[in-house]
Amino acid sequence: MSNHQWNRFSDLEQETTTAAFAALSLRDSLTRDPEAGGEPRFGISDLHAYVNDPDYSAQAGFDEALERDERLRHNLEALLTRRAICRFELARVASTGGVSHRQEGLYSISIQESLAMSGRSIVVIELAGDSPTAPQTIFAQSPEGPCHKLSLPEAENGRIQLLVERESAFVSTFSDPNARVYLR
Repeated sequence: MSNHQWNRFSDLEQETTTAAFAALSLRDSLTRDPEAGGEPRFGISDLHAYVNDPDYSAQAGFDEALERDERLRHNLEALLTRRAICRFELARVASTGGVSHRQEGLYSISIQESLAMSGRSIVVIELAGDSPTAPQTIFAQSPEGPCHKLSLPEAENGRIQLLVERESAFVSTFSDPNARVYLR
């Protein structure tokens, strides 16, 4: 379903659809047989809940499934592309260091070292004055598969700030010039 078609749904229809996908995801997780061995399987209902619910945490094995399953990785990227309010292009970096700033349209993201707290960084999202929507979630997807997301606090005066561990998987992935970054 394209983003254009999704936007035609009323708020109630969107909530109902989201709840249906969450229920399917729960059913899938309950019907998996842990005794049967093998890797856990993830489907579109898992991806839908992961992308659309800021508080949804992926089940164990999700990152590993993204690393080994190219189709799952492609489906996640397609869903993020359709549902994101902003998709940041791949970073163009002249030096061999990592990326600490990304800019796209009405949104700017930077990661700064915290001066007050050792081992921590601050994710700062600046919203231009004309930004129609404040994001609720930020995603950083590695080209090899893992996707890391953070739920965001409310914007204050066009700015969102979030304290994270400097050595976190999110910061590491965001810093990779080949990573895709999305705001939802």
